[in-house]
Amino acid sequence: MKKRPAPIDDPQKITIDDYNCIDAGGFYLAFERPKSLKIMGQRGSEAVRLITLAINGGDIGLPDRKKHTERIEKILLE
Repeated sequence: MKKRPAPIDDPQKITIDDYNCIDAGGFYLAFERPKSLKIMGQRGSEAVRLITLAINGGDIGLPDRKKHTERIEKILLE
């Protein structure tokens, strides 16, 4: 049996609430990209590159991702 997501009539509703976005991202990682969770425990620009590659299959927008990751780490981890 193949896993399939439930059909969603209004997928844009996920963007209405920040918590919905976080929950959806967590669900996606846990079920579609579980190997990425191991990388996420790491810090630094190499971890950002590896996560970007694992989730998106490439490195488009990598400089922005690194910049935002550094900003968020300062807020959450210091």
